[in-house]
Amino acid sequence: MNKTLYMTPAGRACLQHGNITQPRKFTWLGGVFTFMFISTLTLSDAYAGGNGATSGTPGSAGSQVTGGGGGGSGSGRNDGGDGSVTDGKGADGQNGNSAGLGGDPGMQITASQTMTTSVTGGAGADGTGAAGGGTGIIVRSGASLTLDGATVTGGNGGTGTPNNLDTGSGGGGTGMLTDGNLILTGSGSSITGGAGGTGSSSGGGGGTAVVLTGGTATHLTNESGTITGGVGGRGRSGGGGGAAVVTNANVTNLVGGTITGGDGGIRPSASITASGGGGAGILVANNGQNTVSIINQGVISGGNGGPSFAAGGNGEGGAGEGGAQGGNASNGRLGDGGAGVKGAFLSIINAGAINGGKSGEPLFGGQTSRQANAIEFTGGVNRLELQAGWSFLGKVVGMTGSTNTLVLGGDTTQPQGTGATVFDVTQLSATGGNGQFQGFSTYHKTGTSTWQLTGTTAQLTPWTVSNGTLSINTDESLGDVSGALTLLNNATLATRADISTARNVMLGQGGGKFDVSPSTTLALAGMISGPGSLTKAGDGTLTLSGNTLWTGDT
Repeated sequence: MNKTLYMTPAGRACLQHGNITQPRKFTWLGGVFTFMFISTLTLSDAYAGGNGATSGTPGSAGSQVTGGGGGGSGSGRNDGGDGSVTDGKGADGQNGNSAGLGGDPGMQITASQTMTTSVTGGAGADGTGAAGGGTGIIVRSGASLTLDGATVTGGNGGTGTPNNLDTGSGGGGTGMLTDGNLILTGSGSSITGGAGGTGSSSGGGGGTAVVLTGGTATHLTNESGTITGGVGGRGRSGGGGGAAVVTNANVTNLVGGTITGGDGGIRPSASITASGGGGAGILVANNGQNTVSIINQGVISGGNGGPSFAAGGNGEGGAGEGGAQGGNASNGRLGDGGAGVKGAFLSIINAGAINGGKSGEPLFGGQTSRQANAIEFTGGVNRLELQAGWSFLGKVVGMTGSTNTLVLGGDTTQPQGTGATVFDVTQLSATGGNGQFQGFSTYHKTGTSTWQLTGTTAQLTPWTVSNGTLSINTDESLGDVSGALTLLNNATLATRADISTARNVMLGQGGGKFDVSPSTTLALAGMISGPGSLTKAGDGTLTLSGNTLWTGDT
């Protein structure tokens, strides 16, 4: 298999390779160096891209979000660009008297393999317009990569010239950019976005840890690893934390897996500041109307915003998604925390923890720390399924214009404790309301588990029970009485107290079952319709006084 050592325009060496299983040493004496391995190569040492060089000529901006981190502001505080999607090189600094060149990627891969080594993208050069860090690893041609105890880190952004408010610092580089499948397994596997550079004016944005561009035919599986967005750089205006994952591919985060957005940057002194926002845990982007699946059994969290030393005001630090640049300071503001998961056309199954980040703490009072949303459905058609073990810190919000379904599912029943298969319907509200779960219009019970509804709600919450058991103590747990109840596949509505209701019931394909507890009565005064059969279970009493139009058996 041919391997090529190639030189970048700034004279920095990078290794482009396919399968690698055994180490080899080499010496370069100039010119183009190409060599052949008869055996495959194992990466046993750490590889790093070259650092950015210093140049008096500003470079051009790369593409947004998915390459290396953003270049820093130069004179006049003009923003630099983000790193290149094409080659993972950090953006050069912009408009500076000494604009640094961006860091190079640490490694490029085009063949499927397992990696046990450490790789770091090149750091962005310092300067008046500091440069962005390079991507740690770029995976092309749909190659699959497994990290088994390996660590991958994006290059850090360059530092702006000290004591010069017309400087800007570089953004951190992306940890990994891939269009194929990615698996993190083994002890110690991690991917981290590069840290944003420190600046007298704006701190650089933290780099995204993982960018997946292969679409829904590809998958990120985090078995036990740690994926963390880069920390925003410190500055008069803090840089935003990088997202942990930016994706149009599917994501599975198993028990033991951790995905966390980067924290926003601050200025470590008592002066007018605007702190950076925390990065999203998972930001779904560029998926069109293709539904992206996210299955979580571990922990997904947004990054925390930076604290503020000022008493208040409306200036904002950098937003925390994908390595945003730091903003300009104005009277100080706490950096907002990043959302746990954010995007449109999502199907999320949560049997773990999804947490929004917190805003920074007010160091001198005058402001109140805020909890970011755990999930933000920004549009499209979305589905959220809760399974035993679920929890959220922060609200789950379906934004205006999105269509959202809440599902109580799984095959495991957990009657008590954290993550119990119990749902309090008082948590439901319209978008903009006070409920923890906002903007849902359709409600399903799936799986063989038993879920109990507690509390009452006046929201319209038409429930469809297609498998297992949905248990209630009061009809008001099913929402406004105008919302019909649908039973399919001989699924069960269990009643544990006396209930009388005019709610309509639809018995669909496979019919439904009413399980009435002993010494209680379930009185159905609404219309019962549909082709399915009706089955009575339990030692309690069932009475039917409404129109009975169903055509199935009893």
